[in-house]
Formats: sequence, C-alpha cells, structure tokens
Amino acid sequence: MSYDDYSIHYCLTENGWVATDEESPSEDCAEKWVKRVTQASGYSREHAQWSKVWTNPLFTEDRLEELRKRFPQPKHGEWTQKEI
Repeated sequence: MSYDDYSIHYCLTENGWVATDEESPSEDCAEKWVKRVTQASGYSREHAQWSKVWTNPLFTEDRLEELRKRFPQPKHGEWTQKEI
C-alpha cells in the first residue's frame, strides 16, 4: 500500500496547461490528462505517471502536436490543484 497516492486532472488549452478538479473538460480543453502521483513511504521520492483520458474531436492531430510542443507537460512539483 502506498504512503501517498493522489491524482490531478489537467487540460491542455490554447493558452497552456490548466490544473482542474473537474471531471468534465472545459470547452477550451484540447486534451484532458490525469497525473497520478504515488509515494511508497514518507522517506521515498514521489513518482508521477501521466495518462491521456480524452481528446477534443474539434482539434486536428497537427494542432494537438503544435500545442504539445509549445506547452510541454508541467514538471512534477510545479503545479498545485486549482479550478479552470
């Protein structure tokens, strides 16, 4: 059993990454991702794993690739959870 185990939902938008606690993506969300963070003990490092859970069908694959290149995923520890 993990010492710590939590998830943060993120949306990749035209303006970059936005952390959210909402299950449903906003209208400006191009892709929805979940970052799951686990920690085996209070003395071990946290490990983060990203999973894409939704893609907005209104965005072409070329546009999604442009957004991913322009806005790389946030590094672990850079974000706290907030609403869109």
